Amino acid sequence: MDRRGFLRRVVGAAAGAGAAVMAAGAARAHVACQPFDAYGSQTCVAGLKSEVAGSFASATGGQHMSQWCWAACIEMVFRHHGYVVPQARIVKETFGDRVNLPSSGWQILGNLNREWVDDRGRRFVARGDVMSSSPVTAAQDLAADQPLILGTQGHAMVLTAVEYRRDQGGNGQIVSAIVRDPWPGRGRRTLDPSEWYGVAFLARIRVAPA
Repeated sequence: MDRRGFLRRVVGAAAGAGAAVMAAGAARAHVACQPFDAYGSQTCVAGLKSEVAGSFASATGGQHMSQWCWAACIEMVFRHHGYVVPQARIVKETFGDRVNLPSSGWQILGNLNREWVDDRGRRFVARGDVMSSSPVTAAQDLAADQPLILGTQGHAMVLTAVEYRRDQGGNGQIVSAIVRDPWPGRGRRTLDPSEWYGVAFLARIRVAPA
């Protein structure tokens, strides 16, 4: 994925695919588009409903240590899919102890490509992929109730919605993104352009019973 061009790249397929991908998560995610304006431009939002994203973010309670943003994001995504795996356990299974350390992209992917047993004894499998991530697939995943983990400027967050503008031919660009930031006191916020241009990691995630 072209990280520097992420904000600018076309997303025309996202709105067109909205109806097809909505079936899996229609109750918890949506694509909403305004009418085309006089210049033939349309603004759309694809993402999880705010109360849905707020629920898993609140249950996680932010990152519990200064370097645990990555683990908090994994916990949030797992909670969204109904599985409770505390960030402290994610850290311990990554490093062998509950140490206050950052994680590399490969370590995050390692946690997103394995089988887990949650605190209620339920087995599930996570699958994470960064190779196929793009503005189009991000919008499609969000419309289908599938949050992503995003890393920028040394910090991990959960991507929950994107806003984009497109023309009548389906060509367009993402203009803003909403995340759940696990840093204490931040929560729901819109990324600024410098954060977008600094994107170094974007993981598509699927979670299913084992």
